[in-house]
Parts: sequence; structure tokens; C-alpha cells
Amino acid sequence: MTIAAAATALNVAPSTLHRWLNDGLIPGEQVTPGAPWRIRPTAELKARFTEVAGEGFVTMQEATRALGVTSAGNACDTCRSPNGKC
Repeated sequence: MTIAAAATALNVAPSTLHRWLNDGLIPGEQVTPGAPWRIRPTAELKARFTEVAGEGFVTMQEATRALGVTSAGNACDTCRSPNGKC
């Protein structure tokens, strides 16, 4: 599945999936280095993206915000500085 299709299926931005691939948070594959990423929509991967987490757990989106692995609210995706200043 392409990044765009996976982003739609998982309800996240394509840039988020690229960041998570680069950070090793989700599995993906490239046919050759530099080729477009492909994501296999396994049941395990889909299970990470539930809208409601079980008791004692948080959703993937809540976890990434809490861990600072999201650029939401950052003005700069290049440096990922909390205040958006490079």
C-alpha cells in the first residue's frame, strides 16, 4: 500500500507516516533505496490505530503527542523544534 493510501486508511497525514517509518515506529519496505515506501496494512498495524484505547492504554495519536514524536503544533517540520525556530 502506498504512503498516501495507508495515511488515508489509518487516518493520519502522509508526513506522519514518513516520520514514523524513519523513526522505526512502523514497518515499511522499499524495493530499492530511494524508491517509494510501501506499507503492509496488517491486522497488528491497524490495531495500533483504534479510535478508543483499552483501559490503561492510550491511542497511537495520543501516545505520539505525549512522547513528542509528532510535529503537531510545530511551525517547522525541518528542525522539529518545539518552538518552531530553526
